[in-house]
Parts: sequence; structure tokens; C-alpha cells
Amino acid sequence: MEMEHEVKLDRTELSMIRWMWTFTSKERKKSAELRELLGLEPVSSVMKKGGFRWFGHMERKDDTDWIKCCTVMEVE
Repeated sequence: MEMEHEVKLDRTELSMIRWMWTFTSKERKKSAELRELLGLEPVSSVMKKGGFRWFGHMERKDDTDWIKCCTVMEVE
């Protein structure tokens, strides 16, 4: 994921968290504090983990599987 998109995604996530939990800007809670308080991890890291899990799943597939064949196929 590009860094610019990751920053936008994290910023949007935090604004949604503040809106849902009605934290106002006057309360001045830091992002890390909010995530720790609510037991959340950044959505960008969750997406990265999912991508790595998918990649590992594809690597373990049988070499004759059509999806795995598509990942190593050379296009002319």
C-alpha cells in the first residue's frame, strides 16, 4: 500500500472512531491513546496482514492449481 493512501486510511479511521465514540477535539486524546483505550490496531496494518496471509495461502497451493498457475504465468 502506498504511504499516501495508508496515511489517508488511518486518518479517516481515527475520525470515524472519534465520531462513533463522541471524543471531541477539546478532550485532546492522542491516536495511540484512543487505539489502546478501544483495543484497536490500525486498519492499514490489518490489511497488510491479510495480504501476507493471502500470499502465503497462494504459495502453499498445489503447482497444478489454476490460480497458482496465473501467478507465475508470463504474458507475451
